[in-house]
Amino acid sequence: MDVDSDSSLEELKQKIQAIDESIKDNQHKVTVEEEKQKNWKVENIRRRHNYIPFFVNLLKILAEKGQLSTLIQSLKS
Repeated sequence: MDVDSDSSLEELKQKIQAIDESIKDNQHKVTVEEEKQKNWKVENIRRRHNYIPFFVNLLKILAEKGQLSTLIQSLKS
């Protein structure tokens, strides 16, 4: 091998290494974006859920147990 082929071989190795690093970086970015999408999906489900029946039932149960008035009084003070 002459000097030119050695330097071009080193250049190719460096380019391959740079490409590998770029691939790893882009894979990480894709993973991050997929995680964001998953989190957004969960948040959208929470945002669209109707919590009113839950709260109404909670208030009814608290009233039946006689705890609603004491809870209201504690919030006022």
